[in-house]
Amino acid sequence: MTSEQFERAIQIARQNAEADRNNNAQVVQAGFKTQGDEPKHIRAVKLYGYITKLLTPQFARNFQQNQGVTAIDVKVIRKHSAQSTLEIYANSVAGFAGNGVNAVVEGVSSTDIGKLRATVRSEQGNVISSAQVKLFPMQVMLASAENTGSGIKQKGIAWYATLSGLQAGTYSVEITDGTNTDKAQVNLYEPQAEAQRPIANWMVGGKVMSVRLNTPDGTAIPENQFFTIVELTGQATQTVNGKTVNVRCIPAKALGEAKVKLKWIEPHTKHEVLLKEWKTEVKMDEPYIAPQNMTITNVSMSGTQPEHRYMVELKLLVADIRADADCTNGIPIYTPVNARMQSAQAGTVKGRIISFTKQASNGGVSTYIAKVEFSNGEAFDNRDKSKGLTVNLLTSTGNSAITSHTLNVALR
Repeated sequence: MTSEQFERAIQIARQNAEADRNNNAQVVQAGFKTQGDEPKHIRAVKLYGYITKLLTPQFARNFQQNQGVTAIDVKVIRKHSAQSTLEIYANSVAGFAGNGVNAVVEGVSSTDIGKLRATVRSEQGNVISSAQVKLFPMQVMLASAENTGSGIKQKGIAWYATLSGLQAGTYSVEITDGTNTDKAQVNLYEPQAEAQRPIANWMVGGKVMSVRLNTPDGTAIPENQFFTIVELTGQATQTVNGKTVNVRCIPAKALGEAKVKLKWIEPHTKHEVLLKEWKTEVKMDEPYIAPQNMTITNVSMSGTQPEHRYMVELKLLVADIRADADCTNGIPIYTPVNARMQSAQAGTVKGRIISFTKQASNGGVSTYIAKVEFSNGEAFDNRDKSKGLTVNLLTSTGNSAITSHTLNVALR
């Protein structure tokens, strides 16, 4: 075959291929009727046509051998698979050791919680086999919870996991869905509490009570998870959210046993942990006279040696007590104190009480003026401040027994 014949065969093959592409059944036959009559160069044209179809993409299906008797076009759409997400909301949580639920972690995952797995490790990284972790759904997140690294927000299921079977200490809890893993630190404390001021000192009839309670977690656990319960004899139980004991007024008729309890209540499971219970008694208040509330206002001398006579004038402030038996509307009232001076002594020298009178009562404080005479001025002449002036005072109210007070003031 000459080069001209070869080029002509290629041209005819291309025409045949174009005819097939246009679904045209007519094929250039160069005027020949039967295969036996076809010259070699025409057969070569057909051969090169077949080769062209085989080498041209998607043309092989045009061979009759590759045509199906029944064919159905199927369009396959492959769904885009979103990246799974898993997150624990807080980096650190706190709770209390003991029986039942110790702490709870919250999180969200695009994977069903039944496929999540949890592991608790010690501070050294060892697996705590005794730890029990249970996961529960909180709600289905209709909106996305967090932004993924690609900036696409993913929907998921919010859940919480309870941790139990742990002692006081520091742990880490790991949650995984097989692809993603997140962890949080868990700090567990001993179940205990302390009052900033002795509760017994505030369990007094007619008194307003306000005492702050401290827990070992400090402020790691939200204040609203703590509850303070006050139980008084004959009174309805008072429950206050928080760690402060607040009683507007303790009625005098509540005399008897009193209890104060502090509890931690885990909000998801409602599991209660009693941190501490204080037991005491409600008593009646007693008149209070501070040593600094007695002052010498005047010292005068009369007579001649050796029979000097000194007149000492004293001013005493006596705090009235609050003892409203019913605490009407929760407001205590002041009950005045009846006071009388029993004795006065300067060093070893006893004085004679000339007068002891109540001057005024204002704002819950009564003022008394006393005059005491000393016939022997030795203590005053020597200015023996170490001995001073000692006064014994008796006080009483309609609701309390007689109380004895011993006060001392330096001689100046």
